[in-house]
Formats: sequence, structure tokens, C-alpha cells
Amino acid sequence: MGQPVKRFMSSALGAAGVLAVVGVAVVSASSPWDQVSEASDGRCQMANVMPSHGTLQLEYLKPSSAQDPDRNDYRLSGTVSWNDQSDLDCYDDGLVDWAYEHSLEYGEPVKRVVWDRDFSAFGDAQPYLDTTVDSNPAHTELTIGIAKPERLVAGRDYSFGYDLMLPNHPEGGKHWIALWGQVVEKQCSSGKPWCSGLNSKTDPSSNYSSHAWVGWTRGFAVSGTTCWKWSSDGSAPVDCSPAPKPEPSQTPVAPASPATAPTEPAPDESSPSVPDSSTPNTEPPADPTTAGPTPTPESDAPPPPATVAPTTTAQGKVNGCDTYGGNCNDNPLYVNVPPDGYNWKTEPKLTTVPDGTVLTARCYATGGTTYNWAHSGGDLGPDPYDSDVYFSVQSPVDGSWGFIPDTYYVRDKIGHLGLQPC
Repeated sequence: MGQPVKRFMSSALGAAGVLAVVGVAVVSASSPWDQVSEASDGRCQMANVMPSHGTLQLEYLKPSSAQDPDRNDYRLSGTVSWNDQSDLDCYDDGLVDWAYEHSLEYGEPVKRVVWDRDFSAFGDAQPYLDTTVDSNPAHTELTIGIAKPERLVAGRDYSFGYDLMLPNHPEGGKHWIALWGQVVEKQCSSGKPWCSGLNSKTDPSSNYSSHAWVGWTRGFAVSGTTCWKWSSDGSAPVDCSPAPKPEPSQTPVAPASPATAPTEPAPDESSPSVPDSSTPNTEPPADPTTAGPTPTPESDAPPPPATVAPTTTAQGKVNGCDTYGGNCNDNPLYVNVPPDGYNWKTEPKLTTVPDGTVLTARCYATGGTTYNWAHSGGDLGPDPYDSDVYFSVQSPVDGSWGFIPDTYYVRDKIGHLGLQPC
């Protein structure tokens, strides 16, 4: 079977058609983009049935046990809501039912330990905690799913939450958690994670992933509580963190009466001088418009994996053509470093860039192997090339950072453009 470049990675993934058996009749189900009921007007497409808005919050609870001295306990919670009931109705209107997955990813590989789950707000919509099968060296899955969203009611804020352990000294000084939505096909009627999205890797058309609603650049504080209010309309999330608790103040001492007030001693010239608090402060107040860091635009790109920024950057030109000079454009900048056997259609992308684009790189990492030839065997064409190196490059669209395969970039898997590892 032919392998078009930028379509097949380290292990070729066949795209098998989905067959739905009804009684004795066998119905061939085409792409889920077309799987709508006969009475539908065609609006039931996966990209159109995402939730409209919600929140995501991480609350510090306490240090973990003595057995985990490098961990803290946290509460990860949030809300999710749909505005349109007809969007929810779409989840069971097609030939193949759909499930919704609230894709949550933690930006480091950590052992996932979760307890005290509360998904009760979803009622009989069959919520579930997804497996970690999609975790990789770049992130850990924290995803929750809803097997039967059609049982939800539009206009309600559905809450969820669970406790988990996270590092008490994460890289970059923050917890990096990204959120986006994913609609996947269901393979059985059970409300369990192994019934939803099983064919996503072999048939990428069987699911749809949104862009990040809370991107990697936002971050969650190691202590205290951080909250982001997101919307699926493309707008940047808004900080909804509660105000920090005030520090406890000392009980004020009542001033002494004039009759009993002690005589103030003469100033000791040998002691350091203390400013007179009664003297008016003539310094101008700080300009609130210039205080604090400037907010960054929302981005699907992951944060720098290290606290120290690379000391050098380098520029390179995109080299996206295959060995026969075709398929040159639409070169992906991925959100994360793709793992072995990744699927180019479902791997989250920050954007795509055309051949010849000059990009600035700051570091490199390794992941799944990417090839530049168009066939799985036989004639690979002139100058075949493969590489498991990825460069962290700056998007020419919004200045955020994503990962481009070395195969589509400078093809320098040995020298790495002289850059340090990410």
C-alpha cells in the first residue's frame, strides 16, 4: 500500500473502514463527518458538537506522604457546558454513536495516581476516567470522557473533579496542563474507556480534536489555586483564580493615653535611623498598566521543558518535499513531540507551514521516526531520509513554539543545528 509522505510514520497504520452490522444487513460506514441520520440536515459533524465553555482549576491540598517526598496532593476540577441541545443530540443521531473526551494532558511523564473522583454531576451520561495508553515521554494523560453526552442538558454547567499527586518541584516552576476537546466513535454500548475511540489510530477519520482551549503556556501554580475559564470560540482563556487568602495580621495595640504615655527617649545616634512614618510619601504611585508580566497569546505549543532557556538559537529552512519532489507543503508543527508509531492525522498540531519557510529553533528532542519517502517498500526514491529528531521552533503565525520533524526541516539528526536538548 502506498505511503504518502507526511501521512505515515514509524509503523504504518492501516485505515480500515468501519462496518456496522444491523440484523443481517451490513452497512458500510464512511467517514464520521458524513455519519448523520437520514433526518439530519447535515449539521451533525464532529467539529460542530464541541462544548461551548467551561473552567479548569488546580488546587494545592498538602504535601504527599513520606513515601512520596517529591510529590504534593492536588485537586483537579472544572466545569463543562454546551449551549445548544441539538449539538448534544448529534452524539447518537448517526450510524455510529459518538463519545466526548475532555482531553487533559500534564506536560511531564509522571506516574498517575488518582483518587476521590466526583463525576456525579453527569448523572447517567456515563462519565469515565480515560486510560493512560496515550501517555508518552512528553506528557501524561489525565483525560475524562462522557460515553453518552446526548443525555446531558444544554445550558447547565457540569462539574467534575479528582485528587492526584503531582511533582512539588515541576520543571519551569509551574504545572503545565493543556486542555482540548475530542469527539470519538464508540465501539460498544458500555460507558467504559475501552469502548470509545478504539479505532482512532487505525482510522483517523473516526475522531476530531479541537485546538487547545487552555494551552501549555498558561500554567498552574505549585501552591494555592489556579483557575482558567475557557471558551471553544477561539478566544484566549481568562484567569478565574480566587483571590489569595490574606496573611494573618497581628492584633493592633491600643495607643497609650496621653496621661500615661511614656516619655519618648532621645534618639540614639549609634542606632540605624528609621524613617518617620508621619512624613508624607511623595513618591508617585506605580502605574498599574505596566505592573506584572504581559499576558501571552493562547497557544497549543508545550512550555519549555527546562527552567533555563537555551543559550543559542538557530535558523533553518523547511524542507518538506518527499524523495520525488512532491507533497512539499502543509508541514506540521506539533503540540508535543510525537511518540513512536504516531498518527499524523490525529497528533495535535499547532499549525502547518509551507516548504521554504525559515523558522527559528531553540532546542531539539527525540520521538517517533518520520520518513520522507512515499512508499512502504521497493523504490524509496532518490535520497531517502528518516529521523526521530524534532526541533522546537517558533510559529510564524503567532510566535508560539511547536515541534517540527527534522525530516521536514533541516535534516540534521547528528549535529542538531548546534542546539542543546530541550
